[in-house]
Amino acid sequence: MLLRNLVFFVVILYVFALNLLLFLNKVFSPIFYFISLTLIVAFFIIVDIVHSFHIKHQLQSLQRENEKLRLTLMDMETETILLHTLTDILETFGEEISIEDVLDKIAESVKNIFKQETVALQLMGETFKKCVLGKMVEIPDEMLGNVVLKPRPILVNNTSSFQEYNNLARQGVTSFIISTFHHKRKITGIMGIFSFNNRVFTLKDLELLRMVAAPTSLLVENAELFEKTK
Repeated sequence: MLLRNLVFFVVILYVFALNLLLFLNKVFSPIFYFISLTLIVAFFIIVDIVHSFHIKHQLQSLQRENEKLRLTLMDMETETILLHTLTDILETFGEEISIEDVLDKIAESVKNIFKQETVALQLMGETFKKCVLGKMVEIPDEMLGNVVLKPRPILVNNTSSFQEYNNLARQGVTSFIISTFHHKRKITGIMGIFSFNNRVFTLKDLELLRMVAAPTSLLVENAELFEKTK
């Protein structure tokens, strides 16, 4: 804006000088006036182009800042939901409730984080129970076996691209994340989030699931002990 004002001021001075020369009968040739007019127009065009680039750069900067702010707000909202979820889960600790009730409670709490996806909990070992909240999904036995052999978190987007997950792809699962929970270094179950609408899971989603899975093993163990002492 300052540059445009400066150019406009120079043009005003130039026009004033031409009129002064005309008034003093010192008139230049028509070609001089044509070239001068062309230069003036060119100056204005250049200034407008520079100004447009400047405005575009400012808009892009604002868009980046807005995106950062939006992501920050989303992170804060997710962390708040996670805290509520962990609180809801831990509130069941010490209560005399069945394993089925524990699984239902955990699944409902996790569903608050992943509202559009299916939440599945599968216990392994002596207590082979499961809970699915959302669209039904069957976790293949070979997949459970691989999780036991290689107990590590799993994040898969575009399920159909992986042959080992063809069973899930045939069920309509497009992406998923899985985390295990343990008792004394022994896998006692898995917790999975399955998407049927092409959600792109991130490492942050997987970390959230791992944070929820951590207290789950304690609650399951507590419920198992309660049932054994009935």
